Amino acid sequence: MSKLVLSMAILGVFLSPGFAGQGKLETQGCYSERDHVTTLGKDFTAGSFEDDNMRLPDTINATAFKALTGHCMGGFSIVKGQIDMTGACEFADPDGGTFVVTIAQKGDPNGEGNWSFVGGTKRYDGISGEGKFQALSRVASADGKTTMGCDHVWGTYNAPGIK
Repeated sequence: MSKLVLSMAILGVFLSPGFAGQGKLETQGCYSERDHVTTLGKDFTAGSFEDDNMRLPDTINATAFKALTGHCMGGFSIVKGQIDMTGACEFADPDGGTFVVTIAQKGDPNGEGNWSFVGGTKRYDGISGEGKFQALSRVASADGKTTMGCDHVWGTYNAPGIK
């Protein structure tokens, strides 16, 4: 009986997300976005965006993804109320580790989008994974050139450098 308990304990250590550098993540963050928008007719809008944002520590494992700062850029079109957006973001932690994600959203502008890790440095070297994001709030300035917003991000990761 004690060999079984010991074997299960050892197996649990090797399969635990903290040891293996893999697991689930969930975070929220807010951003300030500069928009460059062109409206062509009543059913077509296109543009680009650039934003600076900050992510709160991961709610599942705050040591895996600490508070982060980020910079994103991308482009979008909205045709008859349906969005088609792509972009990329680079995030940095307080220790100088960075990672890059790609983002994409199609369909309902208020719906979910997708993201995936591209790569990283330091503790994020070799990172992979993917997930979803959804806006929690968005407020545009009166001139339509700046947007402030917050979002919810969740998904999975595998990063050998995260313990």
